[in-house]
Amino acid sequence: MANLKDYYVLKTELKELKEIYNDYNNDELALDTLLGGKKISNTMATSLMNDTALIHG
Repeated sequence: MANLKDYYVLKTELKELKEIYNDYNNDELALDTLLGGKKISNTMATSLMNDTALIHG
């Protein structure tokens, strides 16, 4: 996300990340469940882990 320069694309990506985050919190799903249920891709899972690490750091 840090490399995105197009505001519309960034906004869309942030919205998608927020939806995933809300699904994760609301359903208390583990990352493995999200991947296993094909709710997110491997790339999205990596990004989510990195973003979570940044937030917690």
